[in-house]
Amino acid sequence: MSTPLNKSVLRAFHLLEAFKNKRDGLTLREAADRSRMTVPTAHRFLRTLLSLGALDQRCEGRYVIGSTLTGFAQNNAKNEDAEAILDRHVRQLAATLHETVHVAELVGSMAYYTAKAETQRSLKIVTQVGTSLEAYCTGVGKVLLAHESAEMVSRYLDKGELIALTSHTITDRDGILRELEKVRELGYAIDDQEFEVGLRCLAAPIYLNGRVVAALSCSAPLSRLPDENIPHFLNALKRRSDMIASEFGRKGLTQL
Repeated sequence: MSTPLNKSVLRAFHLLEAFKNKRDGLTLREAADRSRMTVPTAHRFLRTLLSLGALDQRCEGRYVIGSTLTGFAQNNAKNEDAEAILDRHVRQLAATLHETVHVAELVGSMAYYTAKAETQRSLKIVTQVGTSLEAYCTGVGKVLLAHESAEMVSRYLDKGELIALTSHTITDRDGILRELEKVRELGYAIDDQEFEVGLRCLAAPIYLNGRVVAALSCSAPLSRLPDENIPHFLNALKRRSDMIASEFGRKGLTQL
C-alpha cells in the first residue's frame, strides 16, 4: 500500500499555485476564491505561509510570494548559470588545447571536481564531475591549498600520513610547504607525474572577489606536455581563468 499524501501540504501548495503570475499579489478573498477555500481556511493557511516567509504581506493587505521562495528560485538559477558557464569554458579550453580540462574546488581537505571536458585526443583520465582526489598530489589541489590559511594547511598536514602514489609524489611536510610557496610565487601549480606516472598537470587559480575559489587545470601525457610547451598551456589556462572570473562577475555570481 502506498503512503498516503499529507492533505494539508497539498492544500498549502494549491494555495501557493494561486499566486502564479500574480506579481501584484492577491487579497485574502482572491486567494480563497482562486484556491477554492473558504475565507477562514484560506486565512489560516496564509498566516502560516506568511510566518515561514513563503508569502509576504504588503501594507495594503495584499499577499505576495515571499523572500524564502524567491530566494530558492534565484539560488537555483544562479547554480544553473554557474554550471553552464563552467561547462562551456572547460569545453572550449579542451578544444583549444586538445587535452583534458578540469575545474576543482576544495571541499574539506579534498580537491572536488565540479567540471570536466575531454577531446578525442585526450588521455582518458579516470575522473568525473563529483570525483574527489587528494589535494597534495594534484595540480588543482596544490593551487587550492596554496591559497588557504597557514593554520588550515598545518591541520591538513597533521591529519595523517601522505601516501606516495608514484616515485615523484612529494610527501614530506617541508617539501609540500616549499611547493605551496612556489605555487604562490609563480601563480600556478604543476603535478609532474605525482598522481600518475607519465601524466603532467598544470593548474591556475580562479579568483572571485579577490580570493581563490577554484582551480582550472589541464592534464596531458608528458610526451605532449614537455617543458617547452608549458608557457603555451599556462597562458591558455590563465586567460581562461580570467574569462571565467569576468563572466561570473558580470552575472553577479559570487561562487561556483
